Amino acid sequence: MGTWALVVAVVLGLGSAAWSALAWYGARNEARDARRAAERAAEAAEAAVAAAERGPRAVERPVEPAPEPPADPPRDPPADEQADDPVEVGPPTWRIQEAGGNAGWLLRNEGSQRALDVTLTAEDDEHVTLRVPPVWPYVDRHAAVAFSALPAAGAKNRNVVVEWRWEADGPVRRWVTALPRRT
Repeated sequence: MGTWALVVAVVLGLGSAAWSALAWYGARNEARDARRAAERAAEAAEAAVAAAERGPRAVERPVEPAPEPPADPPRDPPADEQADDPVEVGPPTWRIQEAGGNAGWLLRNEGSQRALDVTLTAEDDEHVTLRVPPVWPYVDRHAAVAFSALPAAGAKNRNVVVEWRWEADGPVRRWVTALPRRT
């Protein structure tokens, strides 16, 4: 029985020595990898500092003054001069753009004042479907509101109509535009 005990002791000793060697080798590799990662991090930090130092010089441009807003916002004519039909407006006060992805559309008030009683309708219900008829009590200047519209496939008339007032008792204004094509 003494020889079996000696054999078991030798095998256990060799196993422990092999395990220790593997642990030492693994620790050495981890230390080498950590040292390389630290060197890469230091190089990246140096590159970031160099980019930050030259960055402002690369993008410096003279500041252009912002255009001045019109002196007087558009005013509606007196009530006795107002027509019952909506007033067609010239340059657009509104812009329609994608909201991103399948999120729908944004109607942006690019005017110089708050628009009241804003509605959005399809010029031709057969070609453009508004999922919920959009109606807003007001849209602040430079603000946007979301709406959902689905033009029919191959529709030639993608027009929507925006109607609003500048003042609560002012005439209804009207702007017609086509929904932009999805990009």
